[in-house]
Amino acid sequence: MAQTPPPGPHGSPLDGDPLDAIVTLFDEPEFMKPRPARPFDMPDGTVFVAVIAASGRPLLAARSDISLFPLHLIPIRGEDVEAIAREALLHGHADWRVPTPDELALLFERRTRLGLFDAHWYWSSAADGARRGAMRFSDGLYHPDYLKRAPARLRLVRTAS
Repeated sequence: MAQTPPPGPHGSPLDGDPLDAIVTLFDEPEFMKPRPARPFDMPDGTVFVAVIAASGRPLLAARSDISLFPLHLIPIRGEDVEAIAREALLHGHADWRVPTPDELALLFERRTRLGLFDAHWYWSSAADGARRGAMRFSDGLYHPDYLKRAPARLRLVRTAS
């Protein structure tokens, strides 16, 4: 049976540490909360998407969108995605990349089963000048000429060896 601690110096049942009385004003963002394990979760924390027919190698995705923490609600501009992918160190791996349009379509096709995506625009690796391809995950519309300076989400992928 749990006992109430003795009152502190001001008659409060706290143990005297004022930090115990602080109220959390903001809940942690959804992408930071632990998810229950799913059949497609790999032991290293990545998520199995599919075996790529051309190479016979598994396509793995990061478990959550890349964000500019703590600004997790702000999407990433297309002109920044390649640099972000090059610098990413996630789940112990440094070989992350922006998905190709075909890989993005595969992620969209399996989004419900994987349970990983919101209904936002996601960047692809296809780029030409001031434009980059992006897919809207609410309906699967692929836009090959999305402006690089426009905001969208980024989910990195890697090919397992």
